[in-house]
Amino acid sequence: MLDATVAPQAIRYPTDLSLLNETREFSEQIIDILYPETEFKNKPRTYREKARKAFLAIVKQREPARKARRRGHKQ
Repeated sequence: MLDATVAPQAIRYPTDLSLLNETREFSEQIIDILYPETEFKNKPRTYREKARKAFLAIVKQREPARKARRRGHKQ
């Protein structure tokens, strides 16, 4: 008999900033792969540099304030 309540869980919350950043990077990779196969002239804007800079600004803080974390989730 096995009790699953004592097993360690490595589940991250959907509001975790690192998880949101990983999904952003993954979607950018998908855009990079699929863009050459489309008929569009210009690549869609993703603001990757701004998004990365905003993510690092919050993550580098030791204890980001609640307002800063909320702003990061919204961005």
